Amino acid sequence: MLSLATDGLLADSSAAMSALRWLLDVALQGTLLLALACIAALLLRRASGAQRHLVWVLALGGLLALPLLNAVVPGRQMLLRSQIAAQSGPVFPLREAAPVGAEAAASPRPAEVMSDASGESFGAWLRESWPLCILGVWLGGMIVVGARVAFGLRGLHRLERESVLLSDGPLVEQARQAQQSLRLQRPFMLRLARAGADEPSADSTPADGVNTDAAATVAAGNIAVPLTWGWRRPVVLLPAGAEAWPALRRRAVLLHELAHVARGDWAMLLAAQAACALFWFHPLAWLAARSLRLEGERATDDRVLAAGVRAGDYGECLLDFVRLLSATQRRPIMKLAIAMARPSTLEDRLRALLDPRRNRRGVSRLNFLLGAGLTAVIALGVATVRVSGQAQDTAPGATTAAASGVASAAVDLSSPEATVRSFVAALDRVDLRAASACVAGGKPASQLSRLKPMLMGFEKSTVTVVSLQEETAGAASTVSFQLAMDGGAANKGTMSDRLPLRRYADGWKIVPGKPASLSKRQYMASLLPFATAIARPQTLASWMNKTEEQVCLSNMKQLGLAGVQFLADHRGKFTLKTATAKKSLEAYYPGIDRIFHCPQDKSGADSYAFNRNLEGVRATDIAQPQQTVMLYDGKNGRLAFRHNGRAVVAFADGHVELVSRQQAKSLRWKP
Repeated sequence: MLSLATDGLLADSSAAMSALRWLLDVALQGTLLLALACIAALLLRRASGAQRHLVWVLALGGLLALPLLNAVVPGRQMLLRSQIAAQSGPVFPLREAAPVGAEAAASPRPAEVMSDASGESFGAWLRESWPLCILGVWLGGMIVVGARVAFGLRGLHRLERESVLLSDGPLVEQARQAQQSLRLQRPFMLRLARAGADEPSADSTPADGVNTDAAATVAAGNIAVPLTWGWRRPVVLLPAGAEAWPALRRRAVLLHELAHVARGDWAMLLAAQAACALFWFHPLAWLAARSLRLEGERATDDRVLAAGVRAGDYGECLLDFVRLLSATQRRPIMKLAIAMARPSTLEDRLRALLDPRRNRRGVSRLNFLLGAGLTAVIALGVATVRVSGQAQDTAPGATTAAASGVASAAVDLSSPEATVRSFVAALDRVDLRAASACVAGGKPASQLSRLKPMLMGFEKSTVTVVSLQEETAGAASTVSFQLAMDGGAANKGTMSDRLPLRRYADGWKIVPGKPASLSKRQYMASLLPFATAIARPQTLASWMNKTEEQVCLSNMKQLGLAGVQFLADHRGKFTLKTATAKKSLEAYYPGIDRIFHCPQDKSGADSYAFNRNLEGVRATDIAQPQQTVMLYDGKNGRLAFRHNGRAVVAFADGHVELVSRQQAKSLRWKP
């Protein structure tokens, strides 16, 4: 039963991986967009609160649009990879390939992978289910944040239901005057919270209009500070006892709350909550939501001051409300409503209120349109960035013809043997589509164009499977085989190899290796690096560097052996001349032109040179042959550090090393 469940999971892993790649892409794009918003807010630190609020509104709006833009805008990979030069022959010398030794034996055998079928199936489930687990955590976090929003909205609805709608009286008259001062055209509802049984009466309210007694905790239907919420018909809810406030305080409160209505701040608050639900894991999303709320309050405070309220009186009003809010139990609904005062933003708001040099200008319609247009352009540009190309790349081991663009009908994946033979045949005819279908997580052929130069050696020869043996246990298998390559007399030989495979929903596929775990022999004489590059094209440049390094070492070893043989045939004396060294060594290695060149050297000239200080020197006259340079990669006594800052050197005793710049200082060039 577990095996059947695992097969079903494997069949769905492609969609899970696609969704995970979409999530990673959107997270990366959101990071870039929010980072740009942070930079813009920093540059506009001397601007008005309304202008900085606009920055965060547009940033959060772009953040919410990214999931849709990610699906419709073509993307480009973020990582830039170096161009790989075409090679004239195969990257591994088949004639020098050794039989499968200790390194090949280190490959996991089926018996070592799982002890039985059920254990293997459980291990496969663990390996294949990690995208689903990550998506589950993300969805769980989004549900938690969304539930908080839903409970907050429900609490606001209950507050509205339990409050009293005001239709006349001094509060309504002052609200109409504030509406005219703000030129507010939208209709709104002015409501008054009901006082609880333990709520003090208006007569016990202090002269300044705000009760700071902690014992006077609001009841279920009352609130501590004025609140505003709603879009179609906004609600302005005042605490019980607001009728007893002084006229100046009532005017300041109503101006503040109606300024929020005029600006449409509650809709922006909901959008910020939606962004936080979608990007709950991203700290910049929460920072943007907090900044949006703070700058919205600053912009509203500026409009209150512009209506004629004195900054000192208004600041005292805010301070009194914060004292009352701190003394009472704060409710979760405070996160969903726009409260007049909060302890977390009080200091910043008071500092802005009492600063006479503060810019308090609003945002014109032209500025809004320009900002929206610029944000749209930036969002479209950011939406093209991808973590690793299009989200259509599939999960390892779950490549399908529809997801990868590979014509799987051209290959036989019915058994481990059939998969290996199909893979070798695809490489032999340089068919990247068919080769990708044989590899777990193989990428579309359109992403593998840079792999073609690596296969030119196959194009000029015929590669066939001579013998093959498979060891299978459950859904894991290891195939040992021998290849024969016939490319003419100059390129003919055999190679033993070993590949791990696993059974997936659409057949047996080669499991790509990790680049860091591939041995030197595998880079030189194995098909596993090809499978790895097909599944992970981003590792191709690293593989090329390592392969070219091994080819250069192999070339120098052959030249070092030829030099030792030359020395033995000439009575232990280097009768070589620097200018004709290659021709002198040709007798010991026919076709020396092919190995007298480093793959990293793009000049087309000979890469290696003979140490001119050894011309005419006898081997017995060399004090330390193990440290004295005989042949080296470079010219005119200067080493060429082509391989990650290292150069290849053959010493007078015949051994070869890669030496760094620091090690080169201790080399001996003279006998």
